[in-house]
Amino acid sequence: MIGQIRVPYADGMTEGQGYNSYLQETCVHDAVTVKATNGPDTPMNLVYESSEIKDYNELLQTLDISAGAGISGWGTESKIDSKFLDKTEIKKSLLTYVVKVDAQRQPSSTSKYDFNWKETSDPRAKYGDRFISDFVKGGALFARVSIITNEKSTSHELQVAAKTAFPVYSANAEITSEVKQSMEKIQKSSEVKIYLHYVGSPTEMQASEGADNNMLRLKQVADAFYNSAPNHTYKRFALLERYTNIPNFNNEFQPLDYAEAKDRSWAVFSDFAECLVIQKMLRAIDSTHYTSGRTGRDQLDNKLSTQLQVYRSWVDKVSKTPTEATSPPGNDPKALQTEVLRAVKKTKFIAQSIRFTNGRTHFIDDHTHPTATELFSFEAYDFNQVMFTTKVIFGKSSNDDRYICLMGRNTITPGYKQTSQLWGLEERMTDMVDGKLVIDPIPEMGIVKLELKDAKPRRDDEFSFYIKSLSGGK
Repeated sequence: MIGQIRVPYADGMTEGQGYNSYLQETCVHDAVTVKATNGPDTPMNLVYESSEIKDYNELLQTLDISAGAGISGWGTESKIDSKFLDKTEIKKSLLTYVVKVDAQRQPSSTSKYDFNWKETSDPRAKYGDRFISDFVKGGALFARVSIITNEKSTSHELQVAAKTAFPVYSANAEITSEVKQSMEKIQKSSEVKIYLHYVGSPTEMQASEGADNNMLRLKQVADAFYNSAPNHTYKRFALLERYTNIPNFNNEFQPLDYAEAKDRSWAVFSDFAECLVIQKMLRAIDSTHYTSGRTGRDQLDNKLSTQLQVYRSWVDKVSKTPTEATSPPGNDPKALQTEVLRAVKKTKFIAQSIRFTNGRTHFIDDHTHPTATELFSFEAYDFNQVMFTTKVIFGKSSNDDRYICLMGRNTITPGYKQTSQLWGLEERMTDMVDGKLVIDPIPEMGIVKLELKDAKPRRDDEFSFYIKSLSGGK
């Protein structure tokens, strides 16, 4: 029928059940009596592919989850897989890929519908805006693969390796020596996190078929799911039909139209997800690192919880009155992010120049060295719990006057002794920074050059971080 839509299958769905397509929630059972005449089986449609995820909302849409459901169901694992959709981890990742194995067999039956009207004070809440008319059989496996590294020197190599490795996640693709080498490079040079999400498959399969954060193991799991897919008789999607297409509906009530509300809710979901990231960051920072201690941290935590509830309440209002979608909640999450970052203690660091036997090098420390000349000073962090920051290490050779600077590395290069460290902002935070500190290591000379520039966007190949200047400068 015209206007039929589909939503992911969830346990407990039944044919003829009412449904709220905005919240993706089931309503009353037996809202409609469905009388089906079965036809011959239709062919199974199989998709096995991988794709890079560059926008967070793409990930939610990959799972066919609505923005309204994403907000209202967050924190309820039976509705929203928050581990699979963890935006904090995705923001920390250099690359995020999704591997999808999707088996769908369209229904072959023809159906007749009878509406089972029972008088109620709130028919829209009881019946929803649509009803479940049938199911698409099959099942799906989604794997979110996050490749995490802070070391800029390996970023390009990892991107090249990923372009070689991920096409193997497809039907009849073999793991060649080149693909295996690329996978090994990714596993060795980064932290790989793999999360599986199943739709329509039994719980015992989900529990046993783990990927153990191993890309080769994921290939085995995905291949096995694909090879068994033609035999899957699980439910993949519920098909939703309009009540107004039922002959005996008789306009007993006016179902709500959520078309515009669904579109407008994506921007609100984006803000909601960003607030979750900020709250996770806030809670990860020890209270001793806040200028007002635990009291200040808890006040900010309450403020974020209140804002998250504002989004949930807005979704609840829209579900009852879709025109409310034209008045989204205020408050920019970026302002809350800035407020949190401003509440965290910072340390004064000094960029300085020092002369040695064969020349001059630049470095940074939290105090001025006796023979050094101060270039400029700025604020940064002296601990590693703040998101959106990268670790910067300065070191000196144990054997001679050679100096290095490393970004994103946890430890110094063998043969060198660490002289200082700090954590600088990777993102150009509004009202938080006014400059960009560019680092230019010159290995052949054993020196490092520092240059303070305007806070313009960083190039992919640039060693730099953003700062708030205190003195000196450009």
